[in-house]
Amino acid sequence: MNHSIKVGRYLGIDVYLHYSWFFIFALLAWALATGFFPQQFPGYSEAEYGVLGLVSSLLLFVSVLLHELSHSVVARRNGMKVDRITLFFFGGLAGLHEQKFTPKTEFRMSIAGPMMSLVISMVFLIVYNTVEFFYVSAIAAYLYRINMILAIFNLVPGFPLDGGRVLRSIVWYWTKDFKKATRIATMGGKIFAYVLIFLGLGSIFSGAYGGLWFILIGFFLLLLSTLSYQQVEIKDALAGRKVKQFLIKRFAVFDADMSLKQALAKYFLSDAQEAYPVVKDGKFAGMIMFKDVQSINKRDWMRLRIHEVMMPARKAGRVRLNTGAYTALAMMLKKGLPLMPVFEKKRMVGLVTRDSILRYVKMKEKKEKLEKMGFKVE
Repeated sequence: MNHSIKVGRYLGIDVYLHYSWFFIFALLAWALATGFFPQQFPGYSEAEYGVLGLVSSLLLFVSVLLHELSHSVVARRNGMKVDRITLFFFGGLAGLHEQKFTPKTEFRMSIAGPMMSLVISMVFLIVYNTVEFFYVSAIAAYLYRINMILAIFNLVPGFPLDGGRVLRSIVWYWTKDFKKATRIATMGGKIFAYVLIFLGLGSIFSGAYGGLWFILIGFFLLLLSTLSYQQVEIKDALAGRKVKQFLIKRFAVFDADMSLKQALAKYFLSDAQEAYPVVKDGKFAGMIMFKDVQSINKRDWMRLRIHEVMMPARKAGRVRLNTGAYTALAMMLKKGLPLMPVFEKKRMVGLVTRDSILRYVKMKEKKEKLEKMGFKVE
């Protein structure tokens, strides 16, 4: 993803941090060092509170990572493929391949996270009650509370919280309608998000600036619930659609040995297309994007060749004619590509673009709205 960085690989799953994590980490460490620890454990130096804040924030991150990994482990045991987790500070998103996604699978997977947070809370509670060393017990005092809060918070029946996913699995099981179940669970998530925002604003106006956390979490949930439902709508619109239905058969390619100046003069400056496939010896070699060329000093345009700055084929990826349109779209969004090469056996037969698929989704949504208004659309 363009908005995250890889920090490691655990249990065979790539773990990424969203850039917003660093802001929340710094904010939380500061809040703990200047608020929670001085109030709960007075009489220590600012430096000691600073260390407690940093260590507690890091261990909270570990707690959230374990929470998310528990989802992924259960998903794998139920036949689903998980290739990555993107962590925000108080939660994360797993990159699931939903070949065997069922209501029962979602229920098991969703409930695993809060149960893990509950177990972590109990562990830190035991540490707090048995260890007398101040620094350890102080950190444990915070972590058993915050993990208990996370367990309860995540059980709220509002999507995309775990409780919302549990609600969706139950509604889905009874109605057999995944989209309807998602809409109901998303509505719960939005209501809860607005409640948090209004509670936060009320706290701030009354002089309690801790309400800022409610506002931040509320907006975060509102954004995620909206994006999650949009994803379901897109997936529903593209159900049964294949790449071959969006195939562009006539397209230009760049030779790998062409200079950047030639590429700019011949294509980029005369065409609105954002990227082009690159070939070497008649075979697909990679992708070149206009945004990559923009970042290169103008003096180097004649010297540099396309193959020196392109995204190599192994990273650019490829799809086949019978690849699902939703799968192709997800791949392009994940890699930050506006288009992908389409192959039949070992031969490149065309291109599929992100915009053409999204345009189809918008047209289908518009058609459905018109039909609900009583218009018959052919």
